[in-house]
Amino acid sequence: MKFLIFLILSIELFANIGKITLLKGSATITRDNASYKAKLGSVIHSTDKIDTYKKSKLQIILNDDTTLTLGENTEYIIDSYDDKNNPHLETTLLDGLLTTLSGKIGRIAPDKFKLKTKTSLIGIRGTKWKTFVGEKSENSVCLKGAITIKLANKKFNIPAGYMLLTKDGKSRKFKTNMRFFNSIITKAQSKQKFKPMPKTVLPNNNSTNKIQIKNSNISSNVNIKNVNVSKNGSAEVGNIQIEK
Repeated sequence: MKFLIFLILSIELFANIGKITLLKGSATITRDNASYKAKLGSVIHSTDKIDTYKKSKLQIILNDDTTLTLGENTEYIIDSYDDKNNPHLETTLLDGLLTTLSGKIGRIAPDKFKLKTKTSLIGIRGTKWKTFVGEKSENSVCLKGAITIKLANKKFNIPAGYMLLTKDGKSRKFKTNMRFFNSIITKAQSKQKFKPMPKTVLPNNNSTNKIQIKNSNISSNVNIKNVNVSKNGSAEVGNIQIEK
């Protein structure tokens, strides 16, 4: 059965989970097998891969106020995110430097706030921390709260003011300060191979999006094509065809 609605309805696009609030240098967003040049104000979607390049820095604020800051030559994936029905954040840091300041999800569901790297899984307890993933080493320092780092055969609890250094399969936890941590990262970054920017395309705002209709007698998830999406992730539509 099909219904044709001739109303102006406000819709919420569930894919939009945050936006870029700071950008210095160059960065790209990879989505649906295409790469887009990141810009200040660019919307971030769940499953996006974000890359920064030489002498670049990027900051993302998610809908729950989690703040993610990527240093230069960083490769980062937002694997899964929900700040409403099932609050959680699962991400992967493949390479580079990430600073995380947890938001609402970190307060109400800290056990569902996870960061994966090549060798570890990091969980939080109301936290701000930095993690660097290099070719031969991984380093994490906790600045506020505490983090838990699980390796293949060991688990470390890292409180504020401590760091975990992992290199050549060996890990060491010790008290530190940001001056020492930054010196290690600077040395490791100097050995990184800077990647070239991929060919980018212009983002297409006219796409098929899963939405929820509000203020209507119909309760259904539908697919709508050719929606002109504004920067804040909302849209106005007239003719909507719903298949039930």
